[in-house]
Amino acid sequence: MAELLLVLILISAIGGAVIYGVCWAAYWMTYGATWLVYRAALAIERRVDR
Repeated sequence: MAELLLVLILISAIGGAVIYGVCWAAYWMTYGATWLVYRAALAIERRVDR
């Protein structure tokens, strides 16, 4: 019984770490994409002004 509990804890810990990693990666990808769009918009605005 103790071994089963240990395995379950291990699986849930690994699963939690994977979910956390995926969420963290998604957050940074969203942040990066937003920043790129913002920079592109600024560049287009500068071109229009000239």
